[in-house]
Amino acid sequence: MGTILEATAVIKGKDATGGAFDAVANKINRIARAANALNRDVQKQMSMASVAERQASRLQRGSVTIGGAAKMAAGAAAAYEGSRAVHALVARTAQAASDRTHEEVRMSASGMSAQEIAEADDIAAQLSARYKAVSQTEIMHTARNIRSVVGSFEEATHILDPLMKLRVVALGAHPEHAAELGEDFDKLVKGMEIKGVTQDLAKFNHYIDGMAKAEIDILFNGSLACRGYVDRYQPKIGQHRRAEITISGRSKSQDFIDSSAVHDTGQFKSKDPQEIAATLDKFGVGIAADVPLTKVPIYRITPGETAFRCLEKLCREQGVFPVGQADGSILITKGGRKRHAGAILEGVNMEEGEADHNWSGRHSDVIVRGQKPYGHGEDALQIEGIARDAEVGRYRPVIVFHDGDTDKDRARKRAQTRRDREAGNSLKASVTVQGFRDDGGTLWEPGALIFTQSQFLDVAQDMAIETVTWSQDRSDGSLSVLSLVDPRALGGSGAKGGSTGAAWGSDAGE
Repeated sequence: MGTILEATAVIKGKDATGGAFDAVANKINRIARAANALNRDVQKQMSMASVAERQASRLQRGSVTIGGAAKMAAGAAAAYEGSRAVHALVARTAQAASDRTHEEVRMSASGMSAQEIAEADDIAAQLSARYKAVSQTEIMHTARNIRSVVGSFEEATHILDPLMKLRVVALGAHPEHAAELGEDFDKLVKGMEIKGVTQDLAKFNHYIDGMAKAEIDILFNGSLACRGYVDRYQPKIGQHRRAEITISGRSKSQDFIDSSAVHDTGQFKSKDPQEIAATLDKFGVGIAADVPLTKVPIYRITPGETAFRCLEKLCREQGVFPVGQADGSILITKGGRKRHAGAILEGVNMEEGEADHNWSGRHSDVIVRGQKPYGHGEDALQIEGIARDAEVGRYRPVIVFHDGDTDKDRARKRAQTRRDREAGNSLKASVTVQGFRDDGGTLWEPGALIFTQSQFLDVAQDMAIETVTWSQDRSDGSLSVLSLVDPRALGGSGAKGGSTGAAWGSDAGE
C-alpha cells in the first residue's frame, strides 16, 4: 500500500541525436584535416596570414586585426581564396559584436547571476581578442549553451577555448558558410550532453548530485504532477554508440515513508490517525484528512517502525487510506470521493485494455482477533470481529491477528474493511488512454472514479483509479496507463452505474 505514496518520475535521455552529432563531428573533422594538410609548414602559413592581414588593414581601415589562431585559418583559406576570406571574417566579427547586450539579457533570463554574466563578458572579450574571427557575442552565446549542458558556468569556461580554436579553423576554410557553421557548432555543443555522459562522467555525476539535494516540481502544461526529490540515477551504455540514463525521484512523502517514527514517549492517548501522523511528521510533509476519523484510546509505536507504518496500521483498521498528493503531502481519504469527467469506453478512447476477474483472494469469513492493552476476561483477552461474504458460496475462512491494541468495535470494523477490500480486488483492469487528462481537463488522479465500459473485458461500472503512469515519446505522444480497481478495494462503496459479468458479481460492501 506504500506504493501509492511513491510518485515516481522517470526521465530518460537516449542518444537519439547520434546521427546528427556524427554528421556535425565528421564535418568539423574534415575541415580540421583540410586545414592541417594546408598548414604543414606552419611558418609559411603564418607568413601568408600576415600578408592577408595587411591586405585586410588596407581594405578595412580601423578594423581589428586577426589573432594568432585565426591567422592559421585565414592563411589556409588565403591559399585558395585570398582576401575574400579575410573580408568575410572581419565583416562577421563586426556584425556579431552589436548583439552583445541582447545576449547578456538572454544570459540573465537563463538564470545566470550578474557576476557570472560579467565574468562571461570578460572571458569572451579575451577569447575574441585571441580569435578575432569569432565575435564576443558568439563566444558568450556558446558559453551559455555549454552551461545549460554541464550544469555550471565554471565548468563551461574550461571547454570554451578548444571549441573556439576549432571554430576559427572551420571559418577560415569556409567563410562563406559562417551562418551554417554557427548552427553546426550549436548542435555540437548540445550533442555534448549525450557524449559527455561517457567522456566526462565526473561532471555529470556532479550535476546529478546537485539535483538530488534540491526539491523539484514536475508540471504538465502548468499543472503540478509531483513535488519531490531526485533519489536515483542509473546510467547505461552499449556498443559505443548508445547511452541511456534513467533519473527517477519520489514525492516529498518519501521521507515520511522511509524514516523511523520518533517520539519522546512512543505512546499516544485518545488521538485519531491524522493527529498521530501529524505529530510524527518531523519532515514537513503535511498530513491532512477529508473523512471522519475515530480517536484511538492508546497507540504505542513499535520500536524501529517507520512513520508511514504507524499511519498505515491506524488507517487500515478504520477503513481509510493514506494517499500521496501532487504537492508531496499525504491525504487520509477513501476511494470514490471524487469523479473524473467523461468515461473510458472500448472503441472510443480506450487504446489498450486488460482485466483480471480473480476470486482467489476472497474468503467466506474474515475473522480478526486481538487484545486490549489492559483489563482481563474475554472482553479484553479474547476479542474477535467477524465479517462474512455471502457471495463466496463455500466455506473459506481467514483469521487475521490485529497487530496492536484493539477492542470489539475496532476488530469488527477491520474485518469488514478486509472483506470489502478482498471483494474490490477481485476485479482489476488496466487501460491506456491518450493524453494526461480527463474530458474536463483535469490530470488523472488516484482514488477518483471513472465509468469504464468494455464488452470484451466484461466491465461496465464505475472503477477507482489505483495508480496512474504517464509517459511521453515521439512515436506514441502522451499516454496515461490507469490501473483500475473496484471502488471497494479503496474503501469506497460498491460499484454503481453498471455491472461486471453476472458470474463475478458481489454485493460485499454494499
